[in-house]
Amino acid sequence: MNSPIISWALCAFFSILSVTHLSAALLHRRVDYGFIYLSVIFALAALLFGVLAGRITWSRKKHKGAAAGLVTVIVGFVFLITILCPKLNSERVGARKITCINNLKQIGLAIRMYSQENKGQYPDKNNAEGLEMLRAGGYLENPQMYTCPTTNRITHADRYARDGEMLTEKYVDYFYIGGYNESTSPDIAIAYDKPTNNHHGYGNILFADGHVQGFEGSNWMDNRKK
Repeated sequence: MNSPIISWALCAFFSILSVTHLSAALLHRRVDYGFIYLSVIFALAALLFGVLAGRITWSRKKHKGAAAGLVTVIVGFVFLITILCPKLNSERVGARKITCINNLKQIGLAIRMYSQENKGQYPDKNNAEGLEMLRAGGYLENPQMYTCPTTNRITHADRYARDGEMLTEKYVDYFYIGGYNESTSPDIAIAYDKPTNNHHGYGNILFADGHVQGFEGSNWMDNRKK
């Protein structure tokens, strides 16, 4: 391969692949390290072809062109990563907050369905035991609905309970307060994020009437009504 044009083209191609895979990794529900590894491999390939193109051009005594081209590729690549990473991370965090809100909304709907078949009463047990009453009763069987997408408490392999497996605190990222009913004040919190596992400086709260609201700040749990 003695053409600098081909080498520069391959350098640009692998640079684009690296950026797109890094973007995919950051926008995933959780950080996908497989995409990150591929991004690093593509970045190294881009750098290799960039150096190769520079050497070919350099060997043809086009010193300025070689140096300028190599510097342009490296600086451009770093610039793209610098610009994209904060933006993509911000979008990823926002998307996870929305997913968490939707999880709690689904739990709220399941609680309502449970109450309709149990004389207006909500599950009377707390935390995972109460939520297990929803899963076992067929009101919300998908185990992913009980896991916040930002949790860092478990490994990827143990993220969710298996289909049909009993929910335990290991698989649940929300506190649930049992014993309420359809007459409970709508300002009372009945489920909310576990603050030590989920978001940082932010939390979602499910209220007794089924609506969910997110709150910013380290004292977000103060928005629960007793």
